[in-house]
Amino acid sequence: MIFLKNTCLQTIPLNVRSFGPIRFFARHPKITTMETKNKAIVKHFPEDPIFSFTFLFNHPNLGVQRQFNLSRPIEEPSSQFKTRLLGNIEKVLTKKRKRKANQTEEGEKDLFPEVQATFSNQTCSNLILGDDVAIKDILFADNEVVMNLMGHEYLVDVNPPMVESARLQDQIMSGFLVYPYKLKVNFSDLSLSTFSWFASVEKFHDGLDPRAKTSPQVTWAHRQDSYLYRVTDEDKGGLLRLVIRPKNSQNREGLIFETISKGEVSAGPGLCGFEARQAFTKTKTKTDELRVVTYNLLADLYADSEYSRTVLHPQCPPYALAIEYRKQLLLQELIGYNADILCLQEVDAKVFDLDLCLVLEEPQYGFQGTFASKGGSVNEGEACFWRTDKFELIETERVVLGESLKTKDYVKDILSSICENDQLMANVAERSTIVQLVVLKHKSSERLVIVANTHMYFKPEADHVRLLQSAVILRELAEKQKKMTFAHPKCRISVMICGDFNSTPPCGVFEYYTKGSIAPDHPEWRVVEGQVVNDLNLHHQFKLGSACGTPEYTNFTITFKDCLDYIFYDKDSMKVREVVPFPSKEELDEIQGIPNIGYPSDHLPCIATLAWNGDHSV
Repeated sequence: MIFLKNTCLQTIPLNVRSFGPIRFFARHPKITTMETKNKAIVKHFPEDPIFSFTFLFNHPNLGVQRQFNLSRPIEEPSSQFKTRLLGNIEKVLTKKRKRKANQTEEGEKDLFPEVQATFSNQTCSNLILGDDVAIKDILFADNEVVMNLMGHEYLVDVNPPMVESARLQDQIMSGFLVYPYKLKVNFSDLSLSTFSWFASVEKFHDGLDPRAKTSPQVTWAHRQDSYLYRVTDEDKGGLLRLVIRPKNSQNREGLIFETISKGEVSAGPGLCGFEARQAFTKTKTKTDELRVVTYNLLADLYADSEYSRTVLHPQCPPYALAIEYRKQLLLQELIGYNADILCLQEVDAKVFDLDLCLVLEEPQYGFQGTFASKGGSVNEGEACFWRTDKFELIETERVVLGESLKTKDYVKDILSSICENDQLMANVAERSTIVQLVVLKHKSSERLVIVANTHMYFKPEADHVRLLQSAVILRELAEKQKKMTFAHPKCRISVMICGDFNSTPPCGVFEYYTKGSIAPDHPEWRVVEGQVVNDLNLHHQFKLGSACGTPEYTNFTITFKDCLDYIFYDKDSMKVREVVPFPSKEELDEIQGIPNIGYPSDHLPCIATLAWNGDHSV
């Protein structure tokens, strides 16, 4: 249940990326009587011809408590505005009169007085403002304006800092983070706002009734003031409550918002599979090191289906396959690796915006992230995060490989080898596969790192497609390095390619990346009848190594177990300092497959710490 103090219409999301401000239009939110003085909330944005006017009409003598919401033209004459306002109230009172008709005594005829309203300037001796001006000239006056409605005063509050909406996750577990979910704010600076967490002293096993969770029977114990709260065992079996007090940059305090969890706090899953690996990443890396993680998160888009629950991942209880559960484990896992660079695949756009960014970009974790959706209408893609105390973003680019193949001059030889084969051309050029290119500057050394993050085509019989995709990625990487060399001539530039390559060793992709060439007679050019690649001799300029080698498993499900994920690094400028061990085959065999209650994805992340390979300053 949500209690909101004096709110209005438009919202701006907490995380606005590089595309400028975004407007959200929502219905009029609920106002309660919790303020010490009644308020009428006005909301208007520059150049918008419409404004909103919201207030709670609370008249105990009449037995009326009703929120009124008006959306009116900003240039409307005040007389027309008042006519509409009073007409709406009169409709409510008329219905009330009819219900009371048979109960009203002769002496109670004046129970419903005439509906009247005036606006006055409170700082000018309560000067009553006339009907011959536009409503904007009354409501947006510099002085304090009060609306008198049937003897009740409402202070007109224009564009106050406010939270339009927020809630807590449906599933909250002890030992894991909780935070305001789907938080949308207006006219607020959240870095100046206060987030207060409370836990109910009463517990469900003691008879706490969830239907009466806002009643006086609930005693709230203050836990802490912070944007994020790690739930404790003491909270199990009870409710959580979040109170938000927004504030803007002018130090104007806003309208209090609070939300309470839907259900009780449950116990966590116990020891998670990733915790053993986090024993190797308890501390951050040194200045000259960078810990890199590549991880396919298993998008909810693919996990939330009957086929996934019954065929692909039958070993996983349905509640543990749900994204509400898995995202809590994923955040705990990613935070605990203390990485400098995170390359993530199968990231749901909503999980990036509403969970990963909101948590990882908090100052205590210190990341900044960018997202690149796959081609077509698929609502998932790749995400890259970097630690801001170590790296500065130079630029980021999303490249759809099929579009690059058809339009870029530097891949013409690849295009010419397949363009006359319609079936092959369609199979390569119409894929939604992308590469996300992120250029980072290492702050202490002034080196540049070009990070390529990708998730290649998945069909088992498509080795030739993935090999062609790999070639396009390396051409894009070479082109990006050329541009960065021109733009930053004094910087040493390294490259790194991370992702889910859907390629098991030995394979052409791994061979091409690590050996530098693929001959025209390579067997993978002829794996599919009718899609033969002719006369294509591939070479690339980089000297790449696989930081984690070829692990036995990076994907471990009931039906498939093998290595698909890699971190390819620049051997000319980097060396591997440490690789976090993977779970043993015996450990994985005991759980049959992942995900499960202790592993949030069907993949295992590759985690390696790299260091600069000697002094390569220019």
